Amino acid sequence: MSSRTRSATSSRARARQCGSRHFPKRQENDNRNLVDTRRMNAGEFVHFMSGAVGRDLSGMAQQAFNSGFNRAQFDQAKVNFPSITC
Repeated sequence: MSSRTRSATSSRARARQCGSRHFPKRQENDNRNLVDTRRMNAGEFVHFMSGAVGRDLSGMAQQAFNSGFNRAQFDQAKVNFPSITC
């Protein structure tokens, strides 16, 4: 495995950890399971990934996703989840 692949894998793992700690959850199945209360939007995803890699990925997301990336969602994610930093 190349160092770039290892880095990408660890970044995804850090983003998942951030999501599991900070994204809203609810209990189900007689309180045995925690599940997300809703799906993460693209702006939130980019914000969590930015926090995982330690830099703002919104410009790269804008280029990659074009109209699929909503800058307003990203800005709102920064307000909603201020402890995720990059």
